[in-house]
Amino acid sequence: MIASGFFPVIYLQRNFRQDQGSLIVENACRVNGGEPLLLPKPDPDADFVFLRVREEAQALEKVERILRRYGGEHPFNSPGLQVLAPMYRGDAGIDRLNQMVQEKFNPEPLLLRRDKGAFKRLDKVMQTRNDYDKGVFNGDLGVVEGYDAGDRLLRVDFDGWVVEYAADELDDLSLAYAVSIHKAQGSEYDVVVLCLLGAHARMLSREIFYTAVTRARRRLILLSDEETIARAVANSQPVQRRTLLLQRLREEFAPGPGAGRRPSGPVV
Repeated sequence: MIASGFFPVIYLQRNFRQDQGSLIVENACRVNGGEPLLLPKPDPDADFVFLRVREEAQALEKVERILRRYGGEHPFNSPGLQVLAPMYRGDAGIDRLNQMVQEKFNPEPLLLRRDKGAFKRLDKVMQTRNDYDKGVFNGDLGVVEGYDAGDRLLRVDFDGWVVEYAADELDDLSLAYAVSIHKAQGSEYDVVVLCLLGAHARMLSREIFYTAVTRARRRLILLSDEETIARAVANSQPVQRRTLLLQRLREEFAPGPGAGRRPSGPVV
């Protein structure tokens, strides 16, 4: 629709999520433009922190240390701190990261175990599909409140909205200490810990990297190495939309005998 030139268009060019002098903003623009990033020496007060990590085991250890460091400000199940990774599998994939955080930080006993994992009280969880009856939607974050063994119902608190899940509905929930970059689209967090490793090679792209960086409001902690970063920035895979909409808009609104009327309004 924008490419057709038939509709008013406004380009939003000012960033409101981060401060204007933010290195998060600077490096996000560099990722988007395919340029090398600015990777200063680690500074705990900086809003963009780069920690050189190559091995998955090392990344897992770093995530644990970071969560302990921020524990006073952001408890392990806080919605304000989010671990992101591009893949589920692997020693530093989303599944393993969630397992590690649950084991190391949540002392509560297991409430129930499922094929895809286990749940404890106080676990941070995510709804993975839209459920209009329950009033929860894909990407919503909640905290496990408890389990009614008699009725076999798991209760989850979504920011004051308590939802009950029967046994056959639990596949709609997943642990959310770590989530995929795709699942984080449209969300923002005070602190983002981003694992971007060579082992994630087949999922590395400029678009995924840009999405991850721009989820952070106050601080981004990037666990990666220079080669992996360069590979991600160089690999642009924009979505190619296969559509005849542009052609049909031109047929409808372009001047000519029998053509439709062009929409009113200037292009800004």
